[in-house]
Amino acid sequence: MPATDLAVDLARLLAPERVLTGASVAPYDVDGVRPAFALLPDSVSEVSAVLHFADQRRLAVVPWGGGTEIAYGNKPERFDLALDLRRLAAVIEFSPEDLVVTAQAGLTVGALNKILGGRGQFLALDVPQPDLATIGGALSVGVTGPSRPRYGTARDLVIGLTCVLAGGQVVHSGGRVVRLSTHPRYSVGFRALASGQVAAARTALGLTLEEFTALLDDALGWKVMPETVGRWEQNGSTPGDVVLFAQACLAGAR
Repeated sequence: MPATDLAVDLARLLAPERVLTGASVAPYDVDGVRPAFALLPDSVSEVSAVLHFADQRRLAVVPWGGGTEIAYGNKPERFDLALDLRRLAAVIEFSPEDLVVTAQAGLTVGALNKILGGRGQFLALDVPQPDLATIGGALSVGVTGPSRPRYGTARDLVIGLTCVLAGGQVVHSGGRVVRLSTHPRYSVGFRALASGQVAAARTALGLTLEEFTALLDDALGWKVMPETVGRWEQNGSTPGDVVLFAQACLAGAR
């Protein structure tokens, strides 16, 4: 299909200013492969329409968040459309009493933690560039870091997902209430499959994460054992030092 005809068809799906081409798509290069268009949907229905359109025309799509870990996974053989999800950046629901939040995939980890920090809570994902990295990207990469021994990985935190499949179908897994969701720490299912599976998400499964529900941790959680914290402070240590020490011990045990 000629690029001009494709541009006309894409403009029927999204507002013209949210269909980028030419020099505007340069920031979306993946390992030297540049897309013909970059699309900026702002709703799940628009994402669904774009993916259905791409599936019908056999176009290769790469979901895009902050781009901080875009080099993960295989180099794309073709790259027709970059699907930039950063306009989907809303907090859908926040229940601080239940330590549960539901947010869209384009929200950055830093922005979410600023919101959660007002209630002394945070999303326990170690992201190198939290003000750029999106939650959807962090989940798809399966990002982890020094807090993993205490909080686990992304799949341990997610209790619900809304995804769009390659054909445009919107699917849901889990829920927004802990007691209505099988905790992923004790299960292997769709949520576990979607966590840390960049290559699969780009190709075989065609998953595009739109919304997630995650368990939070209380920033004051270290006070559960005050006598232990007191001993750490007397020795000049902090809870973070203990996490790093625990990670070193685990690494030595492997």
